[in-house]
Amino acid sequence: MMQGGKQRVYVDFEPNSEWVKGKEVDTIELHVQGFRKDQLRVQINSLSTLLVTGERQLEDKISWSRFSREFKLTREYCLNSIRAKLRNGILHIIVPRKLEARRPGDEWVWWMKDACWRLQFVSRRRVLQVSVAVLAAAAIGIGTYLASKYLFNHGRDDGNGSTMPGPAQYIVAVANN
Repeated sequence: MMQGGKQRVYVDFEPNSEWVKGKEVDTIELHVQGFRKDQLRVQINSLSTLLVTGERQLEDKISWSRFSREFKLTREYCLNSIRAKLRNGILHIIVPRKLEARRPGDEWVWWMKDACWRLQFVSRRRVLQVSVAVLAAAAIGIGTYLASKYLFNHGRDDGNGSTMPGPAQYIVAVANN
């Protein structure tokens, strides 16, 4: 890669890593001393492979340090809830497990193991917007229903022997005036 007309010199390294198994989540810890958050990238692909890469310029201002690590994840993990945080030179990648079915006694009970579908990524403002839209749609639907009941019930026998004018009669009356 070229930068300012000079060829970059890369120094590849393999960060130490540890896979910490937990009851509800597993944590992958990568020792990436000297890297900042904006120099790291955590990705998951459609084949359930977690790819962690990093690149930063070294102090000599000529060479760059980089790494790339892959972790194959099984179906037991909730891939869309993976999160990462960098603390004290260690990148912690938290990988939650999916829902698990257990059978205590005769009933099936679904236990949520650090839920795959989290609401924390939905802002309160977005929830409010969706709620207002649903209420508006319900009000329009109810109003349409009541208007159609009112219009279609007119012009029919009201049960007392008298007939109320319907929409067509109103149109004729307005046209004659």
